[in-house]
Parts: sequence; structure tokens; C-alpha cells
Amino acid sequence: MTRAAAKPNLLFADSEWSFDRLKRAYDAIEDIALGDLGLDVYPNQIEIISTEQMLDAYSSHGMPLMYQHWSFGKRFAHDQMMYSKGYQGLAYEIVINSSPCIAYLMEENTMTMQALVMA
Repeated sequence: MTRAAAKPNLLFADSEWSFDRLKRAYDAIEDIALGDLGLDVYPNQIEIISTEQMLDAYSSHGMPLMYQHWSFGKRFAHDQMMYSKGYQGLAYEIVINSSPCIAYLMEENTMTMQALVMA
């Protein structure tokens, strides 16, 4: 068997992500979850967010729609300072387990991390 014949069909080969790659990875993950593992899962809504949006989600305790309170701004400023100075990292994602399940993925993640988070 030649080396080329043994190579499986990869979903991606480098760390850069695109919406097309995310869709192909999501479809492959869904096929495994539903077909091979027989899982009963909610539909998923994948959202790509920036660092600033992730910090905002941190300050509001991960809830996308919530009443505004002055303490959230204070928390945002603290988290932003800690992140910018390198004292604190950010989560790769925030997932809200609802129907549909909403997953907020960071745009700075590699394609491998995006696939891991979607799985």
C-alpha cells in the first residue's frame, strides 16, 4: 500500500479556520454523534466571537441577554486588564445548554480548538 493511498481524507491540515472548514467539521462531528454513538442532541448554533465579546460575556456571567448592572462594567474592566497583562487567559468557548444549544467560539482559536469545542 502506498503512502498516498493510506492517507485518510482529512477535514483540515493546518491551523487556520474558515466557515467552510467549520461546517465540514461540524457535519463530521454530527454524523459521529448521531450515527455512530446514537446520541440525542439538541440542534447547535455556532457563533464566532472576538476577545472583546468573550470578556463581555465573562462580565455578564455568560448570559447573552441579561439586565445591565454597574458591577458588570467593573468586572469587565478587571478581566480586560488581567487578560491584557497576561495574568489571565480566556476560555475557548462558552456554551449555553438550551434548544438550540448556543456555542460561542473565539475567533483566535485554531481550527483544532474549534473542532474540539464543537465536539
